[in-house]
Amino acid sequence: MQPPLYKNSFHLLANIAIQGFYSLSQLLIIIALSKSLTPNEFGLTGLIITLFVIFQSFSLNGLENYLFSQCGTNNMNFIGSNYWLTTKKYIINYSIFSLFFITAYIYVQNISFPHKLQILICLWGGLLISALNSFHGATLRCQGLNLTVNFINNVLRPTLFIASLPLLYFLSPKLLNAPDILSLYFLCFIFPLILFIKKYNYIKRNHQSNIANTLYQEKNNGVITIIMTGLPSFLLILNSQLDILIIGLLSHPEKVAVYKVASTISLVLVIPLTAVIFYLAPNLKKILRLPQPEAENIIRYPTRIALSLSAIGLVFLIIFGEKFIAYVFGLNYLDAYPIMLILSLGSFTSVAMGANMVSLLVINQSKSAIKLILIVVLLNLFFNPLTIYFFDILGAAIITMLSVITLNILLTKSVFKYTGVCVSSFKWL
Repeated sequence: MQPPLYKNSFHLLANIAIQGFYSLSQLLIIIALSKSLTPNEFGLTGLIITLFVIFQSFSLNGLENYLFSQCGTNNMNFIGSNYWLTTKKYIINYSIFSLFFITAYIYVQNISFPHKLQILICLWGGLLISALNSFHGATLRCQGLNLTVNFINNVLRPTLFIASLPLLYFLSPKLLNAPDILSLYFLCFIFPLILFIKKYNYIKRNHQSNIANTLYQEKNNGVITIIMTGLPSFLLILNSQLDILIIGLLSHPEKVAVYKVASTISLVLVIPLTAVIFYLAPNLKKILRLPQPEAENIIRYPTRIALSLSAIGLVFLIIFGEKFIAYVFGLNYLDAYPIMLILSLGSFTSVAMGANMVSLLVINQSKSAIKLILIVVLLNLFFNPLTIYFFDILGAAIITMLSVITLNILLTKSVFKYTGVCVSSFKWL
């Protein structure tokens, strides 16, 4: 018997639509920034946003994956004071760690000190607000409000940023620069936080009599557990975005701009898989405990839908990608076409391999995931600078694509090893 995940297909289609809108909105943002900023400022802005996305994943996925693995859906045990104390400690430690690394990275960039200071303030404030968003959003997801959280994060927030860009452009007496854009970008995180806090407080009041504080009695262990569940996602995103960080250190911001265009377009192919992961995650632990044929059928249905949509996107990029870049971004960014195709192969493989990483986390195999990802990240860290030196940004794309493919195969094999369930689109193990 299938779990209540498939009562109807509305949530699956709605999540795909929301994730599709979010990825397309990121593409629209990149297009708008490429038109509003010089290639140098555009490259710097893209580099800083990439840095933010990497560190944001540490808090976002750490809290959400832990709650999904411990609580499941419709469980209020984690809303006790112990959970909040644990989360506060985690957010403080995470913020200090992030600030240290980000400060070192921004310090070596060739920009003026006032701009460095403004960027650092924006980044640290944005990461702190994002961590609070993650706490409230994860709580609401475990109450079955997954669709609501996705809509606020992935529709309202980017829409607010895109709508504010013309106003900023109109009010600015000078040419826009990276700190201006980044200030606006991080201010747009405040609105979702307000909505999340209101909804969180409403749920907490209505369930006050049922709150239990047993889940997080060992506060220090809670912090360690959240870190361990967030670290694999952090390393996974770091592996896929490491190329941009290295290009930012070894090359000019203009190169980062070209690469950012290619990377953003290629990530559109992952839209369906991201939606499927959000859809499966709350019940994935229960699904993986089912008999192998039944579990694989439940997982494979949405995953194959995702792969079909991704295949259509890949064919479109192969045929029309060059014309699309020339028409939308301009002739200055035509060098992004071959890079986009290479990175798209990695994205397509990620979709084909399915929800491998989330599966490892919900069965409490985060250590196994960390080992596999860390090996690939270290190889990526070694080979990326070498290939950039010899082949410029094209070399970075090749190494990143190979690392993404290798990692996805290893993660899918690991899930099969521990559960006997193949989470990929096809039974290939």
